[in-house]
Amino acid sequence: MNHTTNYQLSQWETTDRILMSDFNADNAKIDAALTAHDTALAGKADAADLAALTQALAALEAKSTLQVIKTVTQAADGTTFRIDLSDVDWSQWSTVYICLDLLGGGYYYSAYGNQYQNYESHAIPGHHCLVLWPMHQPEGNIGGVFVGYNTPLLIGPGISYSQFTSYKAVCSDSGYTIKKGSKITVKGLR
Repeated sequence: MNHTTNYQLSQWETTDRILMSDFNADNAKIDAALTAHDTALAGKADAADLAALTQALAALEAKSTLQVIKTVTQAADGTTFRIDLSDVDWSQWSTVYICLDLLGGGYYYSAYGNQYQNYESHAIPGHHCLVLWPMHQPEGNIGGVFVGYNTPLLIGPGISYSQFTSYKAVCSDSGYTIKKGSKITVKGLR
């Protein structure tokens, strides 16, 4: 009688005598191999486990990557450029970046809600970024750094994040212009 290579199962030839003990031994070997295989598979993730892991990974990515919250493009040339922030849930963000890519010429200052900061003067054109740290505290007072022309500049307009319902770039002279196509992009880290 011959035997298979992997599990040593019986392979009979026509002249071999078949014994019940050989059959039972082969069945025991097959049963043991299938049990070991099932045990190995039980430690592996199934589709539900993989879906849960994928969802957990997506949640971690959302917390650890810079996300665009909103973007506004200036529709026409003007002396002001405003972005509505009333729909920003400040409790969701540890850090928020308000990035201005302004086209045109002249200088502008910032308005945080109704609080104008005319001591800030930034050149147009240029890339400017206001970095804020709400730290998930919408009732905390705004504090941040404005980076761009003639900066960095610490800012503290004296309002809370929940009161910060809009940001506006305002030309400091009627002869200055913020051109069509300028952009303000708000980004955040959770």
